[in-house]
Amino acid sequence: MNSSNLIFTVIMCSHNPKVDYINRAIDALHKQTLNLNSWELLLIDNNSSYPIINCVNLSWHPNAKVIVEAEVGLTRARVSGINLAKGQWLIFVDDDNVLSYDFLEAANNIISENPRLGAFGGTANGEFEVPPDASVLHYLEIIAVRKINSSAIGNFYEWRNTPAGAGLVIRKQVANHYVSQLNQSNSRLNLDRKGESLMSAGDIDMAYTSIDLGYLNGLFPQLVLTHIIPKNRVSKEYLIKLQKFNVLSNFLLEYFRFKKWPHTLPRREYARRQLMNLYHKNRFEYDMEKARRYGFYEAIKVLQSLEK
Repeated sequence: MNSSNLIFTVIMCSHNPKVDYINRAIDALHKQTLNLNSWELLLIDNNSSYPIINCVNLSWHPNAKVIVEAEVGLTRARVSGINLAKGQWLIFVDDDNVLSYDFLEAANNIISENPRLGAFGGTANGEFEVPPDASVLHYLEIIAVRKINSSAIGNFYEWRNTPAGAGLVIRKQVANHYVSQLNQSNSRLNLDRKGESLMSAGDIDMAYTSIDLGYLNGLFPQLVLTHIIPKNRVSKEYLIKLQKFNVLSNFLLEYFRFKKWPHTLPRREYARRQLMNLYHKNRFEYDMEKARRYGFYEAIKVLQSLEK
């Protein structure tokens, strides 16, 4: 394999995947319209309880490998993929992501048309095992369901303008720099999923690295994937738990990167909102607001312990 010809390395990090989900994700990669000789596939088995290699068929791809990363944690798995990647650009695909068949080709066209990009992403449509309750629809972005209606390019350190980890396309140079930064800050290694933790800011940290190096980040509607979502991930209990970790991880990211101390609503405003939620019998909103508050106080505890 001539690595100089590789445009992309597709990196799929997986820990104990649902076999039908991961095979749908791999089948979508098999059907990509971009020539196979232009990209490689790295499947990172993140210390699963069974060998993922026995559950999937990668024989159709001449440049596919399964790599076992013994240390559990999404960031560790991503780093393994980054270190082994030979492509000029990396595409991160979760084991429950079904890419549109022209995803890689569309990404290649975007790169050709936007030479200043360092990282970009697109739309993630939800395919739900059971329809989510109407009361949770407002929060679907925290489970990586996101509609991009028009192209946007900029250098803003803001979540709304930042590509998510599902379908993230990023320069190898940027990803390498991200790894070098992690090596200097052990705390940032824990900003994403690990065991029972639902921390979720590692992808934002990686995408922000593009701006650090003077590149632009982008969102493009022509990049589309389907995110398969089991019923437990749209339960109110799961979303409340995820909200706690989401707020915690984003507060920590802001501190580690920009030395911004966490801040939240004043007590009086928080109490007013919660009374209104109770008055309108909106228990879920009450619990989500409470979860935000919990994430804030947990961030304070973590940062105070680090400063001792």
